[in-house]
Amino acid sequence: MNITKVKSQLDTILQNLNPQDFIDNDPISIPHRFTTKEDIEISAFFAAILAWGQRKTIINNANKLMYWMGEEPHRFIVEHSDTELKQFEKFVHRTFNSTDVLYFIEVLKHWYTAGKSLEDHFVGDTMKDKISSFHQSFFAFDFAPDRTRKHIANPAKNSSAKRLNMYLRWMVRGNSHSDRQVIRHPERSKRVNELRAEEQGAGAELDQSRHFDSAQCDPDLLSTPRTINTLDFGIWHSIKPSELKCPLDVHVQRAAFHFGLLTRKQQDWKAVEELSNNLLVLDPVDPIKYDLALFKWSEGKMD
Repeated sequence: MNITKVKSQLDTILQNLNPQDFIDNDPISIPHRFTTKEDIEISAFFAAILAWGQRKTIINNANKLMYWMGEEPHRFIVEHSDTELKQFEKFVHRTFNSTDVLYFIEVLKHWYTAGKSLEDHFVGDTMKDKISSFHQSFFAFDFAPDRTRKHIANPAKNSSAKRLNMYLRWMVRGNSHSDRQVIRHPERSKRVNELRAEEQGAGAELDQSRHFDSAQCDPDLLSTPRTINTLDFGIWHSIKPSELKCPLDVHVQRAAFHFGLLTRKQQDWKAVEELSNNLLVLDPVDPIKYDLALFKWSEGKMD
């Protein structure tokens, strides 16, 4: 591997990357609709967990969850009623179903009402330790369904933990939260309340059979309504960007092979560490920025 040449090529890809173009068609568009730390990290968590399959379906299903949460995920997590949970009973995204989403909501309720956040549960000396600790904390409750465990990766079992590594990249990299522009439309909450009122009717039960259709909603509720100059959020400070590991999927793996950054063929934690260590050589401070360059290179080769 010619380090200088590889770094130059990947840096050029990053320099030509328009964050807005990337965000519009990526699950990261979901948290970019919010402004508070809690709303961002909760919406991002659901978007990341759903991030496998077609991006259009991922985004639509994540939008569905945010819509059912009244476009206020943190408020919903800590204040929801049993009646409000009924609409989640028919949720399905591939193998992630209502049992899983309801357990996720319950875990987050326990954490946030106790004054803890998602960030507080990534603890340990290494990133492998941090993610494994998160897995253990997430399923520490005696009501944890066995079927849900597969949706939170555990690198202690050599999982690549692609979705959690992507989530951590979103939360840790980027500008500080205080630098972010306010993006919430003033009419959003009003319009969401109107839609929910129409759905429920005058004193009627929630219609569980109602099919969510993003086309029924005002576009301002479901899209990123302003120019974005940074992709990731940088709202977590307990983890350094240099500690992050590269999210490894087929696109990134293909590009990493091409640039000589990866030799291991299995998509597992050992491959994640090999790739991430090589990216540290390119940039010891912010190595996982190259995740974006690798993805864009591979995507371009598939066009």
